[in-house]
Amino acid sequence: ILKMLVNTNAAEETSCLTKRQREVLKIAANLGYSVDYRAHVVAILQTSYATVQNHTGNIMKRMEVHDIFAAVCKVLQVGALSIDEVVGDSDRLTNLRLGLEELTANEEKVLKAFYACSLEEGRANYDIVALRLGLTTFMVNNTVHSIYTKLKKCGVHNRAQLAVAAH
Repeated sequence: ILKMLVNTNAAEETSCLTKRQREVLKIAANLGYSVDYRAHVVAILQTSYATVQNHTGNIMKRMEVHDIFAAVCKVLQVGALSIDEVVGDSDRLTNLRLGLEELTANEEKVLKAFYACSLEEGRANYDIVALRLGLTTFMVNNTVHSIYTKLKKCGVHNRAQLAVAAH
């Protein structure tokens, strides 16, 4: 019952997003850059940085999350955006799936914990994930770095893209 309530609340939170806010989320999740995604959203949508910051802030406030990773996790979980919409390219999705097959069991566990943590806490935090898994923050950090290294060839360079991979 609790899971149904959480999903219903998440669906309500994502349904109030505007078309432009959905575009911002989609671009943030799809970009293959490790730098500030907002600057790239500005270029793609041909709008101002302040407008993108405003959209991002409104997305996080409406969805009750603290970072873009958690926002992407929520929209994927409730189906407000499909994995195909976010990835956009079937070859890229195939490469991502192949990359995920290279992860160790421990790396998969950490990735899933980040995804679950972002859905439940509204943010993905190394300390929270470490506590949940009984690991040190240093171990979680090293594992995430290892995941990035393995998934880099699949176009995963930031936490929003990790959300897509985890989904």
